[in-house]
Amino acid sequence: MADIINLNKFRKSKARAEKKQQADENAVQFGRNKRQKTHDTAQTEKLHKDVDDHKLDLGDHKSSHLGRGDLKPDKDET
Repeated sequence: MADIINLNKFRKSKARAEKKQQADENAVQFGRNKRQKTHDTAQTEKLHKDVDDHKLDLGDHKSSHLGRGDLKPDKDET
């Protein structure tokens, strides 16, 4: 006589095995070690710092509205 098999357990274990296989394939294809992740993070932070260093600090000055076309000289300055 054949062994009785719970089909739900069989189905779930088969799905788990397939997901594990897919996870292993993805780890090989897309996985990066800690050194690579740290390097990428440092490089990204450096790029952000470089961009921030090149920004002009205009503050509350009226020239911060340049490019809008709505700047008119104050009456006191003319």
